[in-house]
Amino acid sequence: MYEINLTEAGAETATELRYQKTDIKDDACASNEMMMIKFRYKEPGEEKSRLIEEPVSFNPVSLNEASDNFKFSAAVAAFALILKDSEYKGSADYSLVLELAEQSIGIDREWYRKEFLGLVKSAQWQSIK
Repeated sequence: MYEINLTEAGAETATELRYQKTDIKDDACASNEMMMIKFRYKEPGEEKSRLIEEPVSFNPVSLNEASDNFKFSAAVAAFALILKDSEYKGSADYSLVLELAEQSIGIDREWYRKEFLGLVKSAQWQSIK
């Protein structure tokens, strides 16, 4: 776990650390909370800062259940890894990219996602040559 605090901030401005405690409770691992995001900001002209705290839960979802935006983002990322022949591409190939992109077309008013499909098909065809 990581917690980031400004080093130049005095002790009076730093918030209490959430994860870096010496006493770990028995039920700590039973929670599905992955992290706590604390964000402090000031509105223009204000002297006192405001704190927003939001827990982030670990709720794994299968790729089939993922949102269209997530699937499309995954397709774009996999395509980039394939084009770079990255060691991190794993088993990603053009057919996976096309499958994810086709599943996630959704409402594509500007045709960007359909244009992406064309780019992937073109790259796939070029790789066969």
